[in-house]
Amino acid sequence: MARPLFKSTLMVGFMTLISRVLGFVRDMLIAQVFGVSPATDAFFAVFKIPNFFRRLFAEGVFTQTLMPVLSDCQSQGGLAGLKRFSGKAAGTLCAGMAPMIITGIMAAPVLVSALAPGFGYGTEQFRLAVELLQIMQPYLLLVALVSLAASVLNIKGRFAVPALTPVVLNVAMIIAALKFAPIMAEPIKALAWAVLAAGACNVLCKFPRYSS
Repeated sequence: MARPLFKSTLMVGFMTLISRVLGFVRDMLIAQVFGVSPATDAFFAVFKIPNFFRRLFAEGVFTQTLMPVLSDCQSQGGLAGLKRFSGKAAGTLCAGMAPMIITGIMAAPVLVSALAPGFGYGTEQFRLAVELLQIMQPYLLLVALVSLAASVLNIKGRFAVPALTPVVLNVAMIIAALKFAPIMAEPIKALAWAVLAAGACNVLCKFPRYSS
């Protein structure tokens, strides 16, 4: 019992270390590729929303609340009960968050005004911030689904794949800065698409394992 627990703790710690190192590399690359510019300021201003949701769902209250419920489902209904509950939870998340995301896309100008009042309504920087936020809005649902799948995997004793979540985000942003930003008309948009792609990749990585 102690040996698998030690191995799992070591794996999670190693993935966390990798994530921190890649986060440092990511920040250095963004500074080098994009520099200090209105576009970079626009991205970091609106990136607060998906980053907050990532911390809330993947590392915060949502996961801490969900784990005991999933554990009870498994103890009472076995793997079938766990799968049944998590399937309903995934459906509820999709149904509940889809309208919120649509509203967020439509209300992006209002959100940007609240997040970055200094941008000036109607300016080029404001327009870019609105577009970046609209691109990243679906990430909120993706990270919620990833958190659900990761919680199920943790209950099953599979800790390595859930620990990869922040690593995937950092790798996606590094690749976007190096490969895609130079060929895009508005290079900073590569980072916004990378955030969305990271969410999709995490869902694709975790859900096949979550359902098995």
